[in-house]
Amino acid sequence: MIGRAALLKPICRSFQIVHPELTGHCIDLSSEIILRPDPATYDQDFELSRGDAPSWDSPDILTHEIPAFQPLSAVEARARNNSPDVTAFGTAISFAWSAFGIGLPRTSMGAVTVNLSRAGTPGDSAWVEFATPAVAIQDRRFALFVDVLHPHDSNGSNNSGAQALDLRHVSISGRQPVFDVPLRNSTGIDLR
Repeated sequence: MIGRAALLKPICRSFQIVHPELTGHCIDLSSEIILRPDPATYDQDFELSRGDAPSWDSPDILTHEIPAFQPLSAVEARARNNSPDVTAFGTAISFAWSAFGIGLPRTSMGAVTVNLSRAGTPGDSAWVEFATPAVAIQDRRFALFVDVLHPHDSNGSNNSGAQALDLRHVSISGRQPVFDVPLRNSTGIDLR
């Protein structure tokens, strides 16, 4: 695998051809001294990989009103920068949704770009929203997926959050809900 410094060296050398007075000024920088941001969202897979029990009600995704148990007209998600050293300007937050189930196709809702300051400073997190699809509101059960993307992210394992929502049974007090969960196998492999 080619390192970043190896890729930048030819650019530096070609710049010296245009400006000969810069000869000898190209240096290789160790990856330890290059600081990178860590934009993130609450990621259940990341929590599992650390041995923690994740919350499937993501603190970084808002999908419904409590106690009315109605889907919000606009879903919201939060991204934060975990790096105390570097800002995360140009962080993209993308939204997608699917019908309630496992392995069902996702439909993109769009993406927005935010600027996140260093962790622990004002502006180190941002909430963004997208209109909830009408069919999801009507059905009262859907899944929302949020991805936080940055070209220089130092930790790509904490960037994908999700929340599944089934509000069909929660309005009936004292009832034990039974959930039917659609499952789609897109691999074509017989799993029996």
